[in-house]
Amino acid sequence: MLQLALALLVATAPSPTPRAVDPTGKYDWSFSMQGGGSQTITGSMEITKADSGYSVSMSSNTQPGVYTSKNVTFEKDTLTAYVNGEFGTFGIQIAYKADGSIEGRWSLQTQQGSTNGPLAIERVKKPDAKPDGKP
Repeated sequence: MLQLALALLVATAPSPTPRAVDPTGKYDWSFSMQGGGSQTITGSMEITKADSGYSVSMSSNTQPGVYTSKNVTFEKDTLTAYVNGEFGTFGIQIAYKADGSIEGRWSLQTQQGSTNGPLAIERVKKPDAKPDGKP
């Protein structure tokens, strides 16, 4: 009887309500590029949203300066952003999971070809607000 009650409770428990995902904010990321020895690339990016859509500003330990692009899409809890430079076209894809976690992949397309792989990525936490409402 208890097993039946537990089975009914599980069966009738409401499924988690999907929460709206806001991809804006700052992120830190890294990945290893294979070939001729392994090289770890680290970087950061900031996703912003204006009336005209999302944009990304990205920097890394291998390229000077900040690369900015409006080539950003956000559909079905997946954000894809591309920046162009003398290195080629670099892309990051972030999947926002129902449990609040994120998973990433990277891609690089150059004149010599393309490569991609898993991306370690984490959202930079916003500083906690102080009692006076200021960060």
